[in-house]
Amino acid sequence: MEFRKKINCLKQALLIISILYFYALALLLNANRATYGMDRPIVFSLMTVIFLSALAIEAGITWWHARKRIMWWILLVFSYAELGFLVAPYIYGQNAIIFSMLLPLVSVFMGGFIYTFGIIIYRAIRKPTKIPLTELLLAIKTMPGWEVIAGGIEKSFHFLKDEECLRFANTCGVVAEKYKTHPYIDLSGTRVKIRLQTQEANGVTKKDLMLAKEFDRAL
Repeated sequence: MEFRKKINCLKQALLIISILYFYALALLLNANRATYGMDRPIVFSLMTVIFLSALAIEAGITWWHARKRIMWWILLVFSYAELGFLVAPYIYGQNAIIFSMLLPLVSVFMGGFIYTFGIIIYRAIRKPTKIPLTELLLAIKTMPGWEVIAGGIEKSFHFLKDEECLRFANTCGVVAEKYKTHPYIDLSGTRVKIRLQTQEANGVTKKDLMLAKEFDRAL
């Protein structure tokens, strides 16, 4: 937690420094005032690296939060527009506008191409394997309460109070998130019914068995 706070402070410092620089430079250039060396290519490139580093840190910290991702993407787009179409032409000449227009198109095209084929290759390599029925029946004997039903495994957990039932269901949700899977959880009174089945494999996988054991340990 302490490390994350330090990274956050570093990110905020880099972001504040770079944004103040870019806006100050834009105002000075548009007002035809002296820039005191702020428009030198080496300074401009350095501040661009600092700005992108801050965005990279923020993306790494908040990638899971949709609203924050949207906010930072909006900031990135507006900042890129300012740098590419207002500031860069003053420093590198009018040809910088053409480069600024082509760079996002090339990046999106190449990024989308690489991402799409990367996902296809990853899924082909990492496709989950279904456990044969005979092997599954042997494994399920060592897991009290679990049953093989309609291509999946199921178990009902019973509790004395509704609060205990709800607490266990929430714990199961947290554990399932760690395994990046989505079990079927039926909460009814003091009973929690859980069903595990990997849709991609059309059956039960080793991950399902590991998750089932995690649920048993969560009691």
